[in-house]
Amino acid sequence: MTPIRAEITGFDRCEAEGHTVRASAPVLAMCRKLVEAGFDPALPLHAYRADVLCLKVSSIGYGAKYTVDESRSPRLVRWKPSPFGGGVAQDRAERGGRSIHAPGPSNEPVSRLAA
Repeated sequence: MTPIRAEITGFDRCEAEGHTVRASAPVLAMCRKLVEAGFDPALPLHAYRADVLCLKVSSIGYGAKYTVDESRSPRLVRWKPSPFGGGVAQDRAERGGRSIHAPGPSNEPVSRLAA
């Protein structure tokens, strides 16, 4: 199968097949967006920064099941729909770019809403 070509720009944006997502794990969010849009879950996805291949996803159906948990150290975890509602691939841009802030010693964001 010919892989879907995705373009990563910045740290949180991914574009493929006419779709754009912004999320803390943008390639995995794009997998969810494409599955939601009706693409075959068995299709592979190759993500590029300019002309450099930087990530291969064996199938968008597989990638759609995961996200990155950054609460401790970054790790791959099963994706769960946001408690804030929306579609399967609702991304941070659609929620107004909000982050979750928790008071702590440094008052820094402890996590970001992932798609």
